[in-house]
Amino acid sequence: MKEEVRIARIAGLIYLIVVVTGIFNLGILPSNFLVKQDAVATFQNITDNLMLFKYWILTGIVCYIAFLLLL
Repeated sequence: MKEEVRIARIAGLIYLIVVVTGIFNLGILPSNFLVKQDAVATFQNITDNLMLFKYWILTGIVCYIAFLLLL
């Protein structure tokens, strides 16, 4: 029984990682960078906030790796 509880807690932690990084990656960060119908403004936003853009990529990678661990 203890093994099942441990596995369930690990799965819950991984789900939490997926949810938090997913919200950050799909909800919060795109609104800071993307400008509809204006590629130049989008590029300018990315170059002005390069570190935040790197965090955007990192959270995407972490989210998808955590999701794959749930399979």
